[in-house]
Amino acid sequence: MEVPPLSTKEIDKKLKKYGHDHTCVIYKQLKQIDHIDDLLPMTLLYQQHYPIGHFVAIFVNGEGLNYFDSTAHQIDALIQGSHFDNPLGRSATGADYTHLCRLMYDFVERFDVPIIWNEKKLQGSQSNTCGYWTTVRHVYHNLTNDEFNEMFMKYPIQKRDEMIVKLYNKL
Repeated sequence: MEVPPLSTKEIDKKLKKYGHDHTCVIYKQLKQIDHIDDLLPMTLLYQQHYPIGHFVAIFVNGEGLNYFDSTAHQIDALIQGSHFDNPLGRSATGADYTHLCRLMYDFVERFDVPIIWNEKKLQGSQSNTCGYWTTVRHVYHNLTNDEFNEMFMKYPIQKRDEMIVKLYNKL
């Protein structure tokens, strides 16, 4: 299913409709942040090059501090093995690729909550649906990670991308 990728403005607009006090952040902006709770809930854009990137959702619910990546990568794993993971890429983007980990672990220590990350690959490898996934995950932030995943895992991966776009459009 070919759909256009979402922009940060489209994500913000959709979440504001639901009353979410939400922030979209480009990864390199994290170096200006001392505490991640200043930004939560947030959609983080790992920007590969303008305007291409990958969105993840970071939020708090009853389980803890959630890092939701629809492709099931762990925190900052997208950077390893990508063009980010070389000195030229790091200097070109101005990002510190350990800062998110430090911010999240600081939050965990201060608030005594676990980090929860999505271990199920929900999004198809060749799709542009990460913005749709993160927006819907923010809307359904009160669901546990397992509850959210159970809604989709019984379907083939291409069907999941179709479902998430339809769900996003109904929001």
